[in-house]
Amino acid sequence: MSILDIKEYDVFPITVSRVVLDLDHGAIASNAIEWIAKTDRYTTYHDKQVNDQWFNQMPDRDKFVRSVYDSTNHLLKSTKRREFTNIDEMYLWAWVSKYDEHDQHGSHNHPRSLISGTYYPSADVTSAKLMFDNPWASCLMHDSIDMGCITHAIQPKTGDMMLWPSWLFHRVPLQGNSTVPRIAISFNIDYSRYYK
Repeated sequence: MSILDIKEYDVFPITVSRVVLDLDHGAIASNAIEWIAKTDRYTTYHDKQVNDQWFNQMPDRDKFVRSVYDSTNHLLKSTKRREFTNIDEMYLWAWVSKYDEHDQHGSHNHPRSLISGTYYPSADVTSAKLMFDNPWASCLMHDSIDMGCITHAIQPKTGDMMLWPSWLFHRVPLQGNSTVPRIAISFNIDYSRYYK
């Protein structure tokens, strides 16, 4: 045989992080439902005043912010990005959504941020999944090689927090009839120096 060596490499990997939080999920979910009722949509995202008021009084807010900081730094370190040196160096903007039956969110990403994420104070196996779209799906050619799935689905559970690069397209498919409310606290993270 004339071959001396063969190696395969996984190039351009995308790291997504799942963290399980120890917060008062029930109080956070109940509080979120109250604040979402003050808007005319399924989310506080579009109403800055309501959103800011909700986040400033969110139960376990300080623990949540610290958990986001620690988890993001872990992801930054593992992906060889520059870590935050202190919590004030982290810019965090969060909003809350409640998905009822027939609600969904189309494929999108989060421009002008570094890391995005979602924490689920209420979700179970009947909740709509978080779907990540394969970024190279549009580059598939005539060869019929299975280059992996077109989407990757994460089934959220109460207490889960997912973190991913903000450029990664993701979506929430149609929410069916669920046994618990699907409450999602989504957020963007970046270096605070860009927001001063």
